[in-house]
Amino acid sequence: MNSPWTSVDLQDRSGKYYGINQISSNIITIDRSLLNTPSGLILGTSGAGKGMATKHEIITTKIKESGENTEIIIVDPEAEYSVIGRAFGGEMIDIAPDSQTYLNVLDLSEENMDEDPVKVKSEFLLSFIGKLLDRKMDGREKSIIDRVTRLTYQSFKEPSLKEWVFVLSQQPEEEAQNLALDMELYVEGSLDIFSHKTNIQTGSNFLIYNVKKLGDELKQIALMVVFDQIWNRVVRNQKLGKKTWIYFDEMQLLLLDKYASDFFFKLWSRVRKYGASPTGITQNVETLLLDPNGRRIIANSEFMILLKQAKNDREELVQLLGLSKELEKYLVNPEKGAGLIKAGSVVVPFKNKIPQGTQLFDIMSTDPDKMASN
Repeated sequence: MNSPWTSVDLQDRSGKYYGINQISSNIITIDRSLLNTPSGLILGTSGAGKGMATKHEIITTKIKESGENTEIIIVDPEAEYSVIGRAFGGEMIDIAPDSQTYLNVLDLSEENMDEDPVKVKSEFLLSFIGKLLDRKMDGREKSIIDRVTRLTYQSFKEPSLKEWVFVLSQQPEEEAQNLALDMELYVEGSLDIFSHKTNIQTGSNFLIYNVKKLGDELKQIALMVVFDQIWNRVVRNQKLGKKTWIYFDEMQLLLLDKYASDFFFKLWSRVRKYGASPTGITQNVETLLLDPNGRRIIANSEFMILLKQAKNDREELVQLLGLSKELEKYLVNPEKGAGLIKAGSVVVPFKNKIPQGTQLFDIMSTDPDKMASN
C-alpha cells in the first residue's frame, strides 16, 4: 500500500466529502461508484467514531443524491439511527414481538429476471430454517425444503410461512412430519412473528429497520428476514434504475454461526451485482477475522474507514490489507473520527472532526445521553 510520505490524495471530482488528509491537509472526496466493487466497511473500537463516520456518509449521500433515484436502507440492531431518521424524513420499521409489524419470509422478488426467484427463496429458507431450528439440515431435509418451496408457490398466490408449513405437513416422508412439528412453535405458537404476511407498504427512499427489542437469538433470525426483504427491494430498485445504499450496523451478529454467515455473504455478494453499495459497520473486528466469510468481505471491500483498532485486530488487518508500518501508526491511538481511509489501492490517513454544539453533531451523535435528549 502507499506510504503516507508520498502525499497521495483521494480527490474524485464526483466524490463526497470524507474529511482531511492528515499528510497533505487537502480535502478527501471519494466516489464509491467508481471503484471496482463499491462495497465498504467501517471498522473501529467502541467510541472510535464509527457511528459518526457512518452517519456522515449517509447525510452527504442524502444531500448529494437527493431525489427518487437513490434509496438508503439501514439495518439498526441497537436503535442508534432514529434521530437521523427523523431529521431526514426516514421511515422506521420496528420489528418486535409487540409491534404488529410483520415481514413475510415468503415474499418474492418477482422483478428478478436474471435468477429464478423461487430458487433464491429456497436457498434463503434453507439458511432461515437451519438458523430457526439451530441445527444443520441433512440432504433429505434440504431436498424436502426445496420441493415444498416450489409446491407452495404453485399452490398459493401469496403464501406465508403458514402455507409453507401446511404443504410441508402433506409430504409423505417422516423427516417432513418432524420438520413440520419443529416449525409449529414459529407458525402457531408464541414465536409466530415471522408467519404473517407483510403488512407494511412503504414508498420511502430512506428506510431504517429497528430490531433492538428482540432477544439476541431472535434478533439474528429477524436480521435474516430483514436482509431477505432488502434483497427484494434491491432487485426492484435495479429495475427502476435506482441506486441502493445499504448499511449493516453490528454486522458481526450475522457471522456468529455458519447458516447466518453463509446467507449474509451470499447477500453481500449478490446485491453488488444489482447496483447496490453495501457497507458493514462493527467494533467486533475479531469476529470478522475469525470467520472465513468475514475475511473474504474484508479482502474484497475496496472502500474502508479504519478507525482506532485493538492491537491484535490492527496487526491482523495490517497483514490482510498489506498496510505499511507508517500507515499502521495512524490506527494505534488516533483521536475520535480519525484513522485511515481506503479507496481501491490508495490508503491515506484522514480526520473528520464534527464540531460539538452544531446541529450536525447533534443529529450524528451516538452518545446515549445526547440521543435521549433529541
